[in-house]
This record gives sequence, C-alpha cells and structure tokens, in this order.
Amino acid sequence: MANHDARPPEKRAAVDRVHDLAANLAGAVLIVIALIVLAGIASRALFGRPIPSSNEFINSCLMIALIYLSLSAASHLRITVFTRRLPPKWAVPVERVVLGVCVAGLSVTAWAALTTAVMSARTEESTVGLYTFDIAPFRFLIFAGICLLLLRVVREGRAWLAEERPQTGEAIDEDSGRGGRDESPAGAGNAAKDT
Repeated sequence: MANHDARPPEKRAAVDRVHDLAANLAGAVLIVIALIVLAGIASRALFGRPIPSSNEFINSCLMIALIYLSLSAASHLRITVFTRRLPPKWAVPVERVVLGVCVAGLSVTAWAALTTAVMSARTEESTVGLYTFDIAPFRFLIFAGICLLLLRVVREGRAWLAEERPQTGEAIDEDSGRGGRDESPAGAGNAAKDT
C-alpha cells in the first residue's frame, strides 16, 4: 500500500511512519494469507486433506490483523456530499460536529477494544480446533488499528478545518496573500466595464 504523502521521508512525522508500517504489515499479512490458502489447495490436491486449523488461523487471527492494520492507511476519509451543499457559514460548524462525533465514536470503540483485549488476555482466550491459537494478541491489534485510525481522523480533520475558511467573495492573490482584482488582460477589461 503506497503512501500518498508528498513530503520527503526525512520531514515526515513519526505518526506517518507508523501508518506506513501498519500498511506494510497489512500487506505482508495478505501475502501470508494467500500462501496459506495456496498451501491448503496443494495439500488437498496432493494428499486429499487440508492443512489442519489453517482456516481457523486465517479467519480468527490473520483476517483481524489484515483489516485493522490497514484501517489507517485510508486517505479518503472525507465525504462532502452534504457539506459542500451547505452555505459557507454552516459548513465549518457542521464539519466540526461531524468530526467530534467521529472522534467520540472511535474513542469509545477503542476503549471497548482495549477492555475486550485485556479480558481476552486474562482468560487466555483461544481458537477452537485441532491446534489452538491465542486470540489476545490479535485483539490488541484491533485496539491498535482503531487508535491509528483515530489519530488519522484527528490529524486530517484539523487539516480540513484549517482549509475551510468563510468565503468573503473576494479573490485572494496567492503570491502576495492579499485580496484584489484580477490584473490579467481579461480582468482589465472587466475592471473597465465596472467603471
């Protein structure tokens, strides 16, 4: 999974490197799942039986790792179907409320994931089958994935809110940072018509 951040690697924040690490680990888990499935197919074809507990390991452990490690790799978290139709004076407050609800919901979800992971570790929860696997480490991965997504939402949300400025109706000259009329030949013709 490629990083969409345009900053040079040496200037990227540590949290961005953690997001990249999680995405790369999710990619590695996907490869491991594919290899186990391929080995299971070969085992059935050659020996007439599957690899014991491979499906349980994939379903109970590796799929959890794949999903929750890749959560924060998403860079398409903002959906503006409704907010772009709002008047400018309402768009920013509505975005703030939506981000607040998202942060609160993810925080509650992270807390629930943490308490479930701790309980799983205390009770030594494991899969059922011929071979058993401890589930607690993968429950902690759920907590870590939700926390990384929460960090992504907070960082991206702050950047989105910083971009949203009330529309004043006056163009901003990007070079000088001040408002003004367009001084291109087409703009000069428009200025002449205004006088």
